[in-house]
Amino acid sequence: MPITAPTLADKEIAAAVFKQHLDALWENGRPGRLGWERRDIAPLQSLIKLPGRRPTGEIDPYYILLGAEYYDAAPPTVWVVSPETLQ
Repeated sequence: MPITAPTLADKEIAAAVFKQHLDALWENGRPGRLGWERRDIAPLQSLIKLPGRRPTGEIDPYYILLGAEYYDAAPPTVWVVSPETLQ
């Protein structure tokens, strides 16, 4: 069976649903307790900072760019990026 990319979502609807879902997640407090941080970049993109703990206890930040181009017919796109360049 061939793998095909999903169809792009309507930008306005995808942005509204994406924001609603992320807001609901953040409102429950769990991301904050886990040390996650969120910065909305554009209506269809959010940058998420996640702490990664080494066995020695040191914490390294990881930056994940979530994209809602196909949301919510498909999960968000996910990229590990530099926070300065988003690449």
